[in-house]
Amino acid sequence: MNRLIYGVGVNDADYSVSRSNELPKSGGKRCRKLEWECPFYVRWKSMLTRCYSKTYQKVYTTYKECYVCEEWLTFSNFKVWMETQDWEGKELDKDLLGNGKVYSPETCCFLNRKLNAVLRKASGVSVKKGYKNKKYVSQISMAGKRIHLGYFYSEDEAKKVYLDKRDEIVRLFIKEESLEVQERWLDTQQSGGVETTVMYQKAKEMNKQKEQHDV
Repeated sequence: MNRLIYGVGVNDADYSVSRSNELPKSGGKRCRKLEWECPFYVRWKSMLTRCYSKTYQKVYTTYKECYVCEEWLTFSNFKVWMETQDWEGKELDKDLLGNGKVYSPETCCFLNRKLNAVLRKASGVSVKKGYKNKKYVSQISMAGKRIHLGYFYSEDEAKKVYLDKRDEIVRLFIKEESLEVQERWLDTQQSGGVETTVMYQKAKEMNKQKEQHDV
């Protein structure tokens, strides 16, 4: 049985996911140069790294509460889904269609780098220290610039302003995406977003069990 990736991922590929060539010895050490790596495996392992690598999450703290659905913990399942997507030259995204926490067939799609950067670098809501009244700050990032949206009395109010602005920006870029992604995004707008709470709780419980097992 193959070793689990980050203790949760199962690489069940029936082929080698990478190919490397041996180079002449340098300083008495044998070296190998990576020549090729399966693009499906690269995306799958990167997704697991974001969600389950503690080293990665020390740098990118926003991924600390992110999870991969049970189906996609097996590589072949993710590969089957990815093969049906318009993925070449694009990035895997979990924010446009979901709640930004779960990687799954229902919440993920492949986006052009420009739109994915908007979603990934969006600032959201923070608390302004020293303020007693309007202490909630709403802001968003676009094209490398942070846009201040205002100060608010409640977190809900600040978040609504942020989400409205984010949707406004998404509308500027969504036309550059595939028709399938555009249709799926419009569906989430009409339905009020994809319901991922049950999936999120299930994944969170599974991760909790893993941590207890590792102790």
